[in-house]
Amino acid sequence: PGGTEKIAMTLAGAWIDMGFRVSIAVGSTSGETDAHVPAGATIVALDPPIERSLLSRWRLARQLADRVAPLRPDIIFLPGNYHFGLARAFRRQLPNAAIVAKISNPLIARNGVLLEAVQRFFLRRLVSGIDALAAMTPGLMNDAKALLPDMLVQSVPDPFLPDSVVPLPPARRRSTKDMLHLVCIGRLEPQKRFALAIEVVAAMQPNTKVHLTIVGEGRERPQLERAIARHGLQERVTLTGYRPDVSTILRDADLLLICSRYEGGPAVAAEALVAGVPFVATDCSHYLRDLAQIGSFGTLAADSSVAALVTAIHHQQHQPRPSIAEAAAALSANRLSHAAQGYAQLFESLQAGQRRAAVLLSGGIPRAATDQASLSANRHSEDVAA
Repeated sequence: PGGTEKIAMTLAGAWIDMGFRVSIAVGSTSGETDAHVPAGATIVALDPPIERSLLSRWRLARQLADRVAPLRPDIIFLPGNYHFGLARAFRRQLPNAAIVAKISNPLIARNGVLLEAVQRFFLRRLVSGIDALAAMTPGLMNDAKALLPDMLVQSVPDPFLPDSVVPLPPARRRSTKDMLHLVCIGRLEPQKRFALAIEVVAAMQPNTKVHLTIVGEGRERPQLERAIARHGLQERVTLTGYRPDVSTILRDADLLLICSRYEGGPAVAAEALVAGVPFVATDCSHYLRDLAQIGSFGTLAADSSVAALVTAIHHQQHQPRPSIAEAAAALSANRLSHAAQGYAQLFESLQAGQRRAAVLLSGGIPRAATDQASLSANRHSEDVAA
């Protein structure tokens, strides 16, 4: 699972604690997936499994909808943009369920007027089965409202942090004579542009002693290994593979480096701030733009070039480290309890709207609507299929 799926599992655990009944529908299971499943959740898995690929969501939609239909869920939660393609199949099978989808990344790429128009057309078809969109940040919400003015869109922060986690004092800053330690964290996929991070390290040699640690696994590993060898950076760049806990690596870092083409709200930036580590990033996310308003949190590069990123790194080196109070205030909305409650309120508002619609359409209250009313009154019976 990627970050989107892990956060969905985290939310599922919180919803269970709040009294919801939660089923988690997946195309395939693995040891990694099982490690994130919250206690009390029911797993609905396909057999034979459908592994994730570029076109897998279309096969996944039909088969998962068939499996989920007997559960008769009140709410279907789609955890990110990748999963929007499942909505229409679920709508056909479960016309009375409310479908909520999280906006986990920008909805379209800004690549010229013609291409944007094509993207808008397909986006409207993609979301046609969805009742409400939950945007991770106010910026994503405003973008979505401009693109989809007829849809219900709300801003619901992502639960990057458990309630128990508190920001740590900044780690001791190294002297300029020591090695500058940069860290990149994420799936080794084209979106993350880790090859650009390697180019940055190559450009900083030999004037700056720098080491880059890339944490994550994915299909671009062979290309990254070749880039490291081509620049002779075997002693300067480390690929650690996937790590379930990055807190220790972050505490040993000077800067978090984010080179992504686009991001929704990268949780790793929040994790870094908890560890007292600022970031340098491409201008790829509303969330990072908001954080960068506080100079100690991080710096956005002027553009996505190697030179601009190197300049941003040198600039951030001379900024103060994030303070505990500043980090705590900035991250308060991303606590698990706050985010889970935001989704619960959205779910319940949709349920109330459905009950009103049932009364208006039928001229009376059918048994199904009466059942729904009793379900909402007793949240222990409410059902969420994530």
